[in-house]
Amino acid sequence: MLLLVTLALLGSRLCWAQKMFGVGKGRDFSTPEDTEHEITGLRVSVDDHMLKSVQVKFGTYWDSQRGASGGITQELSLWPGEHINEIHGSFKAFLQYLLVCTDRERCVSFGESVGKQFSAFPPKEGQVLTGIFGRYVGGGLRGIGFTWDFPLEEATNAKPTNTTSSTNSNSGQKGDKS
Repeated sequence: MLLLVTLALLGSRLCWAQKMFGVGKGRDFSTPEDTEHEITGLRVSVDDHMLKSVQVKFGTYWDSQRGASGGITQELSLWPGEHINEIHGSFKAFLQYLLVCTDRERCVSFGESVGKQFSAFPPKEGQVLTGIFGRYVGGGLRGIGFTWDFPLEEATNAKPTNTTSSTNSNSGQKGDKS
């Protein structure tokens, strides 16, 4: 029975045996396993040259903010059919920087590139980002990892009307701003 449970976990989209970048101490977080919606956006809050939190948009809804509160929030909206397929970053005591790139050759950076560098790619050709996991403390994100799988829907060439924006997350606004 234990063998079946282990095999089921290894076969799921989220497997904690995947690589985590950063210091890694703190409270665990992970985005939900959403098998019906693809990632369509990403919000990252930055304050004092460190990443405070991350929030993922699945389809038309924003998942909960993961990490510490505060900071200036930047947003990446993906075009229909566009997927995240490459992430670079850096960390010291906290995550300092993320560079998120897509299969449409767009890259958006969050934070400042200082500290130990890392890069994350899907393990198989054609896979895309399907989730984020990591650890945080009151000051911000301490570790981050990425889950990859094949996309759910066919790509289109349409573009969103708003691709990036910045807000102050201390304003108390949460949820979708569309």
